[in-house]
Amino acid sequence: INIAEKGWVSLDVIASGVGGHSSIPPPKTAVGKLAEAIVRIQESPLPGGLSDVTAQMLDGLAPSLPFYQRVIVANRWLFGGLLEQMLGASAMANASMRTTIAPTMLKASLKENVLPIEAVARVNLRLHPRDTPESVLKHFEVVLEDHRDIELKIVRGSNASPIASTTGEGYQAIAINLQRVFGETLVVPGITVGGTDSKHYGEVSDNAYRFIPMLVSPDDLTGFHGTNERISVDNLAGAVQFYLSLIQNL
Repeated sequence: INIAEKGWVSLDVIASGVGGHSSIPPPKTAVGKLAEAIVRIQESPLPGGLSDVTAQMLDGLAPSLPFYQRVIVANRWLFGGLLEQMLGASAMANASMRTTIAPTMLKASLKENVLPIEAVARVNLRLHPRDTPESVLKHFEVVLEDHRDIELKIVRGSNASPIASTTGEGYQAIAINLQRVFGETLVVPGITVGGTDSKHYGEVSDNAYRFIPMLVSPDDLTGFHGTNERISVDNLAGAVQFYLSLIQNL
């Protein structure tokens, strides 16, 4: 049951260069400078960590783990670096521990034989609750301080949501009805790595929970915002049963 939602910020990385005809290029074009900056950004991730929501998730998972993994989780003061490295091997687990970086859009010359005086990349970052749009901007300004002709600009963004309680009535209602419908199930808190409309409930509620009563496989995840986005018939039926149980037992 996700008790928080990551924030987000879109940064424009703007490289300046000399215009003109492509037959007489400078040593580095605006596109070349931009490419170097993007590589540096992707090679300079923000710090991760095993605190806050991640710590609550690990504590909830610990009883079901093999002995050696329980030892590692229980002694994060000693094995924190190893545990973070292990979790970082999974794209989903890595996204739950830190702010992620995804260059998604590019803009430069309008013609193949024209040198652009400006090249722009838009980078979308999903913010861990420990980070803000401003702290992310400062981080990458330091990363790129030796890159001439590069400017960073915040386009728009939003902080992460508040962290909801795991002891409140709402969380317990979801957990109880989850086990009613799906049987004995381990219930642990987590963080939503994307954005949802539930953040708007923060204006009218102390606690907002992000949860879908479905068994989502790695193959299903690849369909989000992609080709053949779908859920299975069994998952649809299970979701209906869960919400019926939740409403009837409130």
